[in-house]
Amino acid sequence: MSKLLLALLVAGAFLYALWLLLARRPLPNPARHRGWRRRFVLAASLFVAALGASTGCFHSCYAPLPPSPPKNVNPQADVFATLRAVWLTLDPARGEELRKQIELLIAQGRLREAEGRMLAMAYAEIAFHRKRIGSQVTCYDMTTLGGVLYQSRENALKQIELLREAARKGTIDAETAAKARAALARELEMLVLSGGRIMEVEKEDSWIREYQEKAARPSAPATSAAALIVGLEGGPMPDAGTPPGRP
Repeated sequence: MSKLLLALLVAGAFLYALWLLLARRPLPNPARHRGWRRRFVLAASLFVAALGASTGCFHSCYAPLPPSPPKNVNPQADVFATLRAVWLTLDPARGEELRKQIELLIAQGRLREAEGRMLAMAYAEIAFHRKRIGSQVTCYDMTTLGGVLYQSRENALKQIELLREAARKGTIDAETAAKARAALARELEMLVLSGGRIMEVEKEDSWIREYQEKAARPSAPATSAAALIVGLEGGPMPDAGTPPGRP
């Protein structure tokens, strides 16, 4: 091939490559051509690559690559992340949002229904108490049960505050986590047992006496829900590697 023909081929390949870029046309396949046509296509491909690199749009505006699949994405972990974000607000207005995340975990088999109910109840009770205390409104109906319920909510909130203070200082150590789990389980059990009975006078109820004397033993769902709360606050999640609420 003469120098003139070679120069014309190179010039033509350059103009063809420029047209391919501007028109966003696919590159021709060199394997389908022979002789000078193959050389022309190869030269055009080289020019496309060079022009794309110099303008920064070879992949973005000429031949966009398919997006890479996210790496190490765990949809279950995403649910927990959202659950934790909502939990940390302790905003009564976000109770329904929290329940939806709990329902997703139950549907995934990551949480038992009993623990899920406990967690939703704990959020509602503690968030309500925190808001009422924050607004300096303390007009609870102080029947025997009302007083116990007020104290139980207050105790649960204090455990949350202690966990958050520990998390701000660094990490929640094993001893702090264990104490918080035990205390929260006791309060969760009390809050569940007292649900809907605030207007009743229950002086003779044995479970109230057991609570006041710290003799009550929390149920398995209350213990599991308490462990999950500690995890949401930044402590160790219950049985690392095992779904919360599962043996």
